[in-house]
Amino acid sequence: MEEAFRNYIGFDSPAYVPKYQLKPSDAFRLIAEAGGIGAMAHPGTSRRDDLIGDFIAAGMRAIEVYHPKHTEGDIRRYERLALKLGLVATGGSDSHGRRDGTLTLGACTVPLSTVEKLKAARDY
Repeated sequence: MEEAFRNYIGFDSPAYVPKYQLKPSDAFRLIAEAGGIGAMAHPGTSRRDDLIGDFIAAGMRAIEVYHPKHTEGDIRRYERLALKLGLVATGGSDSHGRRDGTLTLGACTVPLSTVEKLKAARDY
C-alpha cells in the first residue's frame, strides 16, 4: 500500500488527483441560497477573525461561540461579536467520535435560546 501511494497515487505522483476544495465563501453562498444558516466553526481555535467580514458578505449568518476549546474569554468575545454583527451564536461539542479513547459528545453545552434563534433565522 505504501508503495502505491509513494510511486503512483500519492502527492506529486503520476496518477495523483487533487481533492476538490470548496472555498468557505462559496460554501456560505450555497448554504444561504438553499435557505440554510452557514456558521463559522470554532473561530477561537483558528484565530482568523480577519475573514469574518468576507464570510458575512458571502452569506454567513452564524458563528460558533460555544466550543470545548474556546476559553471563557473566547466565549465572551464571540458572544459580543455575534450580537454586534447580528449573527446567531451557535456551538457544540465538535464530537467526531472516539479520539484517543475519549468521547467528547456533550462536552459543551449551548443555551436553549440558540435553537430558537436558529429556527427564527432560517429561510424555509
